[in-house]
Amino acid sequence: AVGFVLLVVNATAFDIIAYGMTPLSMIAPFAGLTIVFSSLLAWTGLLTKREQLTPSGAAATVLVIGGITGVSVFGPRGDGSPSVLRLTADSVALVAAAFGLVAVWLILRRTRLAPPHSSWLMTIASSTTSACCGLVTQVALKQISGTVVTSVMAGSTRAWSDPLTWGSFVAIGLSSPLQLYLLNETLAGAKVSLAVPA
Repeated sequence: AVGFVLLVVNATAFDIIAYGMTPLSMIAPFAGLTIVFSSLLAWTGLLTKREQLTPSGAAATVLVIGGITGVSVFGPRGDGSPSVLRLTADSVALVAAAFGLVAVWLILRRTRLAPPHSSWLMTIASSTTSACCGLVTQVALKQISGTVVTSVMAGSTRAWSDPLTWGSFVAIGLSSPLQLYLLNETLAGAKVSLAVPA
């Protein structure tokens, strides 16, 4: 329950500000810190059964930190002005493909072809489709936050006339609950050391 509340507060307060002023290509890699903190928490055994951090797991954690550092230092820079997305055929195709993959997986899970709940295949498929929902959520949140920041900075509501902004609300309404559901399925069926990096 605490994790859900923190996720909602973070998404509605801090993310709207950050997404409105920073390139998405720079914000997204910081999600990799989830892997670092989750692995360390699992290793301490404070919240879950203690899991050993193997040498390869420690090396992967260092690699993730190095990647995030590289993106921070060498990645794209925003000029501090709000950034609003533009609707293109590629972006529509990307969102449609993400939702399509999620739909296929949810349908497949209801058939006899579905892998066992605790199998690595279930973990990989659930985490991949959760990431698809996360992609849609981040892109939609970027659009909404850009609109909010633009309207506040310009003192105008004209930015709210963009249909992409209203479509983003619908996309978040669909993708966020699905992302949490699939994320729960991922974490429930596997060790943290497999589920979180996946």
